[in-house]
This record gives sequence, structure tokens and C-alpha cells, in this order.
Amino acid sequence: VITFLLVSLSIMAQPAYMSLPLDSSTTTNRLQPIVFTFSTPSSVDPSTIVLFVNGTPYTVFDPELTWSPANLYFTPSDSFDEGEVVCSLAVVLDFSGDTIPGLPVVGRFFVDLSGPFIWASGLVGDTLPTPHTTTSSTLGGWWIVVDRYSDLDPLSLQIRVHGVTYTFPSSAITLTD
Repeated sequence: VITFLLVSLSIMAQPAYMSLPLDSSTTTNRLQPIVFTFSTPSSVDPSTIVLFVNGTPYTVFDPELTWSPANLYFTPSDSFDEGEVVCSLAVVLDFSGDTIPGLPVVGRFFVDLSGPFIWASGLVGDTLPTPHTTTSSTLGGWWIVVDRYSDLDPLSLQIRVHGVTYTFPSSAITLTD
């Protein structure tokens, strides 16, 4: 008895990835372009591409989406709001009508349009509600500084007290995460 096993692989299929911006990165650009790159673009049927950006589908027939092998470019026509932007390369077929393996390819990035802000502050060792005036020169201050969509660069921190500016690193400033 001879048994044959026929295995068929689509040699036309290729993976894709979001190359711009980097996945989970943060941008301040309201009109951040998005690029998906295909490792073997020659068999991609561009007429089948469907890219979702924040739930809205786009095809190469929309002005926001451009196919230029090996890249798929999305240029937003409207500004992104502050927060998370989710992109999903949901549909791509090759010229044989087969789905490109590994789909959907989902990427996300964050648009950060506002800077860090002081969430709370007070005086160390003082029990009076803030703001108030004190004459003690031995009290230290504390601040909770928050940036919603990106990391705070401690080297950018400046605290000014009575005309003296303190920067980090400094023995006068202690950071806790």
C-alpha cells in the first residue's frame, strides 16, 4: 500500500507588520502617518486590502490609503484625538484569492497632545490643607506629576523655589516611581 500525502502551501503568501509608528509608541503628531510593510509584496492584490484605523475601514480606493510595494501608507485626512489609535490590517488577499497568513495584523500607538501636569501637591510634615502660606523654612514640598500617554523625562523636571531653580539629578530632589 502506497500512501501519498499532498501538502499545499501558498508560496505567494507573506507576512506584514506595522513599521511606522512603532507598536505601542507615543507621538505628538495629530496627523501621524501609518505604514504597514510587507516582506514579499509582489503577489499582494492591492484591491483587496482593508485597513481599519480606530474602527473605520479604508481601502486603496480611499484617498487616505496608498499602496506602493512593499509599503501600505495611511495618511489621515482628519486629526487624531489624544489617546490610543488602533490599526488593524484586516484583509489582504494574494492574486490567487488566498488570505495572507497572519492576519489580522494589529498595531497601536498613542497620541499625546498634552504635557505633564501636577496631579497633587503639598508640604512634607504640614497638616494644613493646601494652598496656604507657611513661614517654616524647613518644610519640603511634594508633587505628583503625571503624563497620561508617555513617560516623564526626569531630566526635564525643574522646580523653582524663591528664585532658585532645582533640576534632577539633585540632592534637593527625590524621585519615586
